[in-house]
Amino acid sequence: MRSRGIALLALALLAQPAASEPAEPRHGCVVWKTGPDGARLRPDGDRRHRSPGDGDSTTMTFTFDSPEQPWTAEERTKLQGYLDLFLPALRATYGHPAFSIAVNVVKDTTLLDQGFAGTYSPSDNVLTLWAVDPNVVCHELVHAFHDDDVVYLDGYEEGMAKAVEIKTLDDLGIPGWDSHHGSSDDTYYETLNQPELRPGGGWFWAGAPLVGVRYTLAGYLWDKVEREHPGFLKEFNRRYYALLEQDAEAQSSNAKLVALAAEIAPTQEGASYAAWAERQYVLGESSRFGVQLYQYVNSGLIAVFDRHPYGYEEPLADVEIEWDAFDADGIRIGSGSAHTDVSGFAAVSPTVPWNFDGRIRVWVRARCSRGSAESVIDRPARFTRGFFGLVPGGNRGSVTITPLDASIAPVVVPVTGGLFVDLSLQEVAGRFSVRFVGDDGRHGERVITKDASSYQTVIAPLTGMPARAVLTAQPAVTRAGCRFVLDRGIPMPAHLTLYDAAGRIVRVLDVPAGASGIDWNGVDRTGYLSHNGVILARLTAPGIDASARVVTLR
Repeated sequence: MRSRGIALLALALLAQPAASEPAEPRHGCVVWKTGPDGARLRPDGDRRHRSPGDGDSTTMTFTFDSPEQPWTAEERTKLQGYLDLFLPALRATYGHPAFSIAVNVVKDTTLLDQGFAGTYSPSDNVLTLWAVDPNVVCHELVHAFHDDDVVYLDGYEEGMAKAVEIKTLDDLGIPGWDSHHGSSDDTYYETLNQPELRPGGGWFWAGAPLVGVRYTLAGYLWDKVEREHPGFLKEFNRRYYALLEQDAEAQSSNAKLVALAAEIAPTQEGASYAAWAERQYVLGESSRFGVQLYQYVNSGLIAVFDRHPYGYEEPLADVEIEWDAFDADGIRIGSGSAHTDVSGFAAVSPTVPWNFDGRIRVWVRARCSRGSAESVIDRPARFTRGFFGLVPGGNRGSVTITPLDASIAPVVVPVTGGLFVDLSLQEVAGRFSVRFVGDDGRHGERVITKDASSYQTVIAPLTGMPARAVLTAQPAVTRAGCRFVLDRGIPMPAHLTLYDAAGRIVRVLDVPAGASGIDWNGVDRTGYLSHNGVILARLTAPGIDASARVVTLR
């Protein structure tokens, strides 16, 4: 048995999510990275890498010796068909295998009970499957290409395998459970990409809470790179094999792998590759230990776990969660508390006004005897589809989306409540320039790469000198109060003062730091409804002096 892999697997299985929580990957596929003695693998002494000048000559053959659970004739025919179909496609995308090897394919239907659908063991070249499923067969076959040259950081090994699996199934027209990176996790890649995703020890299965989202995001990460730099994965492997001949430590060094990737892809999504990779949190290893809090923005669930110094991530049960939700104007629209269940999950469900479809900010705090953690995440108030995005700090304006890889005219869409949505580019893949121009004069721009599915981006930070602050009353004529909205957030706590036509103070309202609006219920300082007439509202703060009028009818 492979001691390190089995030991960590046993720990991960102690905390499987309940049925109400995010589903783990339909195919939990892994590659074992240790030999029988627990030591990390090294290339066998009687096998030599192909040097760059030797050409694509390594081969892969298969046997189907499965004595405990033999393959049926029908299963073996189907399995052989998939292998014959996938091998040339993988060579085209992933290059040649590291070694010439014979792989034995074994059936084990108990894998699902262990949380897996397939595994690959480089120490004895055994590929184990729970069933003849094209997703699993393809994924584990990709691992066999690396064999003993497996990358010890799962952001690379599992992420690349996931990206190649999806690309291969899509290219061959075989239905897959995550075709075109179209799952909800793929759609919300940018907001799910939180620092807590960095895995302990670089291993995705260090703990159950984040396994599924790590697999999905790592797959999309490498799809982005391959899409922006066609042929990247094939060239990466060619150089990786050659690098290991000189430096075996590259198998476990994120810095060396980043340097290698940057040689092939100097830039990614408008930034240097190194700077971009640093913000893709499933790469590398985590150095943040203790209590962690992660927001599943596409489901409203919160995961709380304790990351131990040796990497294992322990879900924490019965932890008190407190949360507040704010709309795009910084006005609190909900708050509450909950306790995590046995799997470390709790639900946060802000109730948004029926007529509000913009951006909301959810602030969550977790406290227990082991420590505390908090998280502040912006997300759409309602889950949507299309090519859409958030503009933190830029509530009103317009966004121009320009396809960079397709002959399609730019699309201009409005930004309302810090959110924009376009449906025309949902199924267009490639690179896009996304530029925001706000009504207050600020602006921001992103370059993003996406697949042919829905995608949410985030445009931040904003730059430029804002124009004069504008305060508006919504509605401007009212019988029961209104909302005063500023076109930007204020830098520190302030007051909104309401005056009547004679200049007398009707009411003073507190405005918290960061807010850009405040609700008034229509009553004066004594608690009575204000009189008929014109009310003048004035808000002053550092760099801001804005006023608005509202007419009250009684």
